[in-house]
Amino acid sequence: MENIIWKDAERLDDAEVDNIIGSLGRQYILYVLGAERLVPNIGKRAAVEMDFIGRTSRFHYEEEEDWQSFCEKLDRWYEKAVKCLGGLMFFLSISSETEQEITVCLEKSDNMSICGCRYEGDGYSIQRELIDAITSRKYTISQIKEMVEAKRERLGESICRYMKAISYKIAGDLQSAINILQEVDVKELDTHEKLLLADCCYMDRRGSESLEMLEELYEEEPYTRGLAVTLIRASQGTEREEEWIERLYQRFPEDMGVLEAYGSLKSRNGENKSAAQIFRKISEQQTGYYKYYYELIARMNDIINENMRKEETVWQYLYSVIDREPRLNNEAVLRAVNYFKNAADDQEAALNMMRYANMSIDEPKAEELITLKMELLKGAKTIGKLPVYFK
Repeated sequence: MENIIWKDAERLDDAEVDNIIGSLGRQYILYVLGAERLVPNIGKRAAVEMDFIGRTSRFHYEEEEDWQSFCEKLDRWYEKAVKCLGGLMFFLSISSETEQEITVCLEKSDNMSICGCRYEGDGYSIQRELIDAITSRKYTISQIKEMVEAKRERLGESICRYMKAISYKIAGDLQSAINILQEVDVKELDTHEKLLLADCCYMDRRGSESLEMLEELYEEEPYTRGLAVTLIRASQGTEREEEWIERLYQRFPEDMGVLEAYGSLKSRNGENKSAAQIFRKISEQQTGYYKYYYELIARMNDIINENMRKEETVWQYLYSVIDREPRLNNEAVLRAVNYFKNAADDQEAALNMMRYANMSIDEPKAEELITLKMELLKGAKTIGKLPVYFK
């Protein structure tokens, strides 16, 4: 038994897993528990997304996370382990839907075998049914509460309280959600309830209270799923924002939300070369629209870093991304216009870049572009840049 190494994935990142596999020899067997924690993204598509007083909150189903990228990592680790370890086992606690997805993703792998051992409880399916009912908006809060109470014996006190609070939050009644979670001492709440309570306070513009709760939760359970990005969001605009981003990046350098915040911080601080590298790293781990979105952000940082001043050069550099993902056209135009307007201080070039925009009202960013164009036209007229019109 001395040659069996147990590791908790909750306290690991990708680099540490790589290092552990590489540092052990043939006489060792490595067991990694809770490996679902190593999935790279938290939610590619939100099951629930709500805006309240200009602030956004999202909930995700487990199967909406980036399991394809997770499986690619698993395959690489097993391929590496075959050459240097006596054995490697990853243990995951997942739903049957996710199990099926992972099986499909890894069916062509020659590096591992997959074994499923399932406890057929119905807690997850009940929660899923309740979330679907809450988000359908077909039921009143009273009806939702009755549905939750009917499942109390199987869900337990904590999950019942959590579901009721979510229903109030999604309905926009943040104070009622907070009241439910505060029916018991905060110390008696589980980590997910504490995270929800802090998020509700943040949405209710009680930022300092939210941040204080999140900081306490971080000291108690720093690896709580979703805590890092919630902390970053709650610290925005405070004197501790930069400190938290730096601190979280040191601990979670592979977390996509943390990486994005760290890249944005580098960009704001004028470290555009580093920012471009970070956003390109994010892009490489995405597929579809977001792969090209983050590449676009990386290229904008390249443009700032290289101090590009010619309109044609800037547009050509961005267009190769737009050519692959046309939905980013207006996003690219908006960023290029703001670059010339602010960083390059060239109002005329900013106005000229508008010719690449699609101003149809149903197009992404169209309203922002129209408003910005009016602002630029007003400024150009003021400083005499527009041609004189004769009737």
